[in-house]
Amino acid sequence: MDAVFLITSLDRGGAETQLVRIALTLKRRGWEVGVLTMLPSVAFVEDLQAAGIPLVECIMPSRKQPWRALPKVVRQLRAWRPPVLVTFNFPADAMGRIAGKLARVPAIVGSLRTAFVKNGLRRLFYRLTEPFITLTVSNSQAAIDYMVARRLLTPRKTRVIPNGMLASSYPAAASREAVRAELGIPADTFLWLAVGNLRPAKDYPTLLEAAGRCAAAHPAFRLCVVGGGEELDSLLADVEAHGLQDRVRFLGQRADVPRLLAAADAFVLSSAWEGLPNTVMEAMASALPVVATDVGGVSELIEEAHSGFIVPPRRPASLADRMGALMALPAEARSAMGAAGRARMVADFDIERVVDQWEEALRLRRGKTHGPRVTQI
Repeated sequence: MDAVFLITSLDRGGAETQLVRIALTLKRRGWEVGVLTMLPSVAFVEDLQAAGIPLVECIMPSRKQPWRALPKVVRQLRAWRPPVLVTFNFPADAMGRIAGKLARVPAIVGSLRTAFVKNGLRRLFYRLTEPFITLTVSNSQAAIDYMVARRLLTPRKTRVIPNGMLASSYPAAASREAVRAELGIPADTFLWLAVGNLRPAKDYPTLLEAAGRCAAAHPAFRLCVVGGGEELDSLLADVEAHGLQDRVRFLGQRADVPRLLAAADAFVLSSAWEGLPNTVMEAMASALPVVATDVGGVSELIEEAHSGFIVPPRRPASLADRMGALMALPAEARSAMGAAGRARMVADFDIERVVDQWEEALRLRRGKTHGPRVTQI
């Protein structure tokens, strides 16, 4: 085994998508990799199996009792004996620092996915366990700067490797008219798409307030939101409060986001905090202009007024103003913005270029082959 990736769970989120893309590409290049999760997997299992990447689920009783999975993670790391452990997202990062040390993994690489630390306890944990980490890889410079400024990372032990994407998969070969017909979206409306779990980080209340302002000024305004989560009921109440019942639709969790992007006129991100958002990258690769909040690495993706607009977070009026400005542009100008964004994604963020950087950072050595399997312990 050349490397093991540890993540809390495998779902359809951004961090999970990146882990799987990196693991699959490394495997195709000849590396032997394994994946550990701390909760049952609900996505990507077949992709990993088809590639011959072993997946072991070190099940913890609940998200409130993560440390009960520690012996299982340590035991599996000792069995695989990888030279490097890569952790994704905070619960797995915390687990990996301790388990990797106990299992005597030579190199522990933290993968920083967002420019935000939720509370003081997490900050203290990062500071105390920083000596355990060989390297921290972040998907944005903004996240590194955030952590270094709070003395949570050692600058010389950091590296920025952006998210990677399958640029050739975008734009999707889908009929704009057919997808809109499926969704019940009139052909003559201006359709915005937002993609992301319905959680506080995405700050959909700000987006819905902005949508209310846009709908009042632009009769053709429509918004579709893709994603599931615990905030749906409160967001539906916001839709009603803003009088947006005929203008906003929540589509739930979808596996056909590229098709939905092909039906949209523009993409919007209202997040309060982020890393380097996959959704913005996918929208840009689909040649859509983007309006997004200035969080995480967003400014490392969008060139202001060239491929989209960037606005301060948690400011509905500013978000609505830029959305309205984009809607008012001639179709040719919006197409030019979309083309500029796609060109940037192809040039700098294709997964092959990104995995080149991961290979260099990890300096892996070859291990023996393991067949595909899913195990729960």
